[in-house]
Amino acid sequence: MESEPGVALLDASDIVSETSFDTRDLPPSERIAFWQNLCDLIADFIPAPDADPETFFATIHVSRLNELVLSSATAPAHSYRRDAERIERDKHDSYFVQTFLKGRSWGNYDGVELEYMPGDLGLFDEARPVSGQSEACETVTITLPRRMISPLVKMPDDMHGLVLRDGSPENIILKNWMLSLKHGAPAMKKRAAKGLVDATAILVATCFGPLGEARAASAPAPSRPISLKISRYIDENLTSPDLTADKIARDCGLSRTQFYRLFEPVGGVAAYIWTRRLNRAFIALRNPANAHMSIFEIARSLGFASTSHFSNAFKRTFSITPSQARSMKVAGLDTPITRGAEADPRLKRIWQTLYEL
Repeated sequence: MESEPGVALLDASDIVSETSFDTRDLPPSERIAFWQNLCDLIADFIPAPDADPETFFATIHVSRLNELVLSSATAPAHSYRRDAERIERDKHDSYFVQTFLKGRSWGNYDGVELEYMPGDLGLFDEARPVSGQSEACETVTITLPRRMISPLVKMPDDMHGLVLRDGSPENIILKNWMLSLKHGAPAMKKRAAKGLVDATAILVATCFGPLGEARAASAPAPSRPISLKISRYIDENLTSPDLTADKIARDCGLSRTQFYRLFEPVGGVAAYIWTRRLNRAFIALRNPANAHMSIFEIARSLGFASTSHFSNAFKRTFSITPSQARSMKVAGLDTPITRGAEADPRLKRIWQTLYEL
């Protein structure tokens, strides 16, 4: 199968999923916008004001090792922002561990000013705000879900912006491990990845965990958005017919006023639950284990009483019908595709590699 311009498909049934992207494969007029749309999966990225489309150069190579995402990238000078509104909207809940092989980055990590120099290792919490700037850089990043790290550290919510400086023993060990994964991933068998992913989570927790404990002991980090914790409660109870705003507020120890105020940025709690149920329906439709269930059975299990009502809402959200979602020939895709990614197959390929589980 031929790849779309800008994206090389390296996926095969016996090796880990991979995708690569290079702006030099695109017409100059498309390079900056495509790079920004790609970065928009995670945060707002703004190129330097003097960025020239003719010479604009950015690359990314992504490997998916079960629950771990490994990426190596080059990027021009830029600024970046992941604010509270985006956090509330996308509910991403992972840790990034990133090393700058080249270039320098500096910014505000939820109230803490930090600078990362070449060779440093930084840990970033997707559930916490960040904004800053970067020189032209080359990076290697691993992404792991919070559920893999939290049981291994004492202060899982106080790790945002931690730094292992270049040359420290923990930095040397973890960075060399990441670089080894980068070089070995292209030939890695999927069945061998599980043990390496577990080992990576343990290594990240071992190297960064004590720093989080020390920071919490000296100066407690800013609290994470409470609505993120509530969203976990909602996700765990999406199939319950008793999932009402009053019950959620009561079980989470909040007054109605506090509770409704928390969800104002995303259109209210009812709209949020509605969207999460549609997302869960998308995942269920793509899961081969649910092949015996009809679309209506899946919809009804998530609280939708009418097939037509569900189908209309599903199409408005994902720009495809439930039947199309079920028949999509994409192995492993279990995260809904954004409208932009559905419209652009090049973004869709990268989205699939990033978010398949």
